[in-house]
Amino acid sequence: MTFRRIFKTIRYFGIFVLIIGFLILPLFAIFSRTGGVLHGSLSPILVPVLLVTLKQASFSCFASLALAGLFCSAVRNSTPLLNRLLLGIFSLPSMVLVGLFMVLAKRFNLEFGFSLVVGAHAYLNTPWIALAVFEARKNFPSEWELSGRSLGASRGQIFFKLKLPWYASRVGVATAQVFAFCVMSFTIVLLLGGGPPMSTLETEIFAQIRGGGLNVSEAAQFAVTELLLVALPLVIVSRLRMKGSQAIAETNIRASALPVNLNHRIDASVGTLVVLLWLAAPLMVLGAGVFSDGIPTGEIFGLEFVRALGTSFLIATLSSVCALIFALLIFASPGGVRFREVVKLFSILPLGMGALTLSLGFLLAYSLAPFTFLDPFSGNFTVILFLHAVLLLPLGYRFLVPVVSEGESIGRRNARFAARSLGGGFFTAFRRVEWPYYRKGVSDFLRLA
Repeated sequence: MTFRRIFKTIRYFGIFVLIIGFLILPLFAIFSRTGGVLHGSLSPILVPVLLVTLKQASFSCFASLALAGLFCSAVRNSTPLLNRLLLGIFSLPSMVLVGLFMVLAKRFNLEFGFSLVVGAHAYLNTPWIALAVFEARKNFPSEWELSGRSLGASRGQIFFKLKLPWYASRVGVATAQVFAFCVMSFTIVLLLGGGPPMSTLETEIFAQIRGGGLNVSEAAQFAVTELLLVALPLVIVSRLRMKGSQAIAETNIRASALPVNLNHRIDASVGTLVVLLWLAAPLMVLGAGVFSDGIPTGEIFGLEFVRALGTSFLIATLSSVCALIFALLIFASPGGVRFREVVKLFSILPLGMGALTLSLGFLLAYSLAPFTFLDPFSGNFTVILFLHAVLLLPLGYRFLVPVVSEGESIGRRNARFAARSLGGGFFTAFRRVEWPYYRKGVSDFLRLA
């Protein structure tokens, strides 16, 4: 058996284990525990909590969209540095945002509750929508606008008939993702929400599991409601995006590079400076708060801090590597294109699953021997890696599938064939031909993971 066949066998086995064991079984276990709903045993607090969650996520999403629109209208051009800084803001840990808004609340006598939660979500998620706007603006086919003007169309007609559908299909996906992030938010809501008035579906799942008892039925009801609430907008905008992409592919038109002048450079430089201050603000505010309170540096950066930092770094590193291995097993071969639709469906599913929902699914699916070691609430380090690998799977689809799809082109195939014909082995051909293409996708995946 050749190495390629062994690799394919391992990859297909990995796909089977990941989809069946880490997605289908946990989801089935959650849905199976909600059977009491059919008999009228609906949780009495489900509807009020759902309304609070919907209100919080809607306002947070609208605030993020409005701020992103203002920022992108002021900054017309992006640069690779600006995009990386925006991605850095979106990657800020939730606890950093919580610390920032706690200091601001103390300094300006703000009350914990709805406003702080919405502000923290908008601060964190605005860059994600801004990145989508910049990407849509960069990839808009300029031939469309030129053709419209040559046919006598006004600027308003060009905007509403051509630009608005283009932007809506792309920014809509990012907005739906932000809505999902806000629905599944746990740390920000728990620490900035001010208590029971800001109880959401995610916090109630935790309360039913770890809040003094194990109420599996109600936890499952909250989890299923959260899944449906998150999935609906994602499915709608994904279908719209798919139709738009198909129409664009049929036109065979690509975006044209626009000339860059001095005003564009100044505009991008100002935007980069604003985003840099945006990224540095949490550290500056937290540092000023610590020094103003007179807290000794030794109490902050003591032994406990070093241990916590080391544990966090270890979990982040190993989880990222584990998630990358799972993603490569699934996506890193052109031969997997035959399973593209099936793999796409199950690889995007975790995008609508919160960490607590997936943990509940693991708890219910593997509560019996010999799988009790997969209990996510037992502190098992291996389970933490598995959970992160599943939750980060959509990033693999986002960053690796375009690379693999491009690998099906005639040029890449000829390059691989030439490398093998000249005596290069599998690893040599991959290193010389494939790795330059995979490098950006892998680095982007690890940066966000």
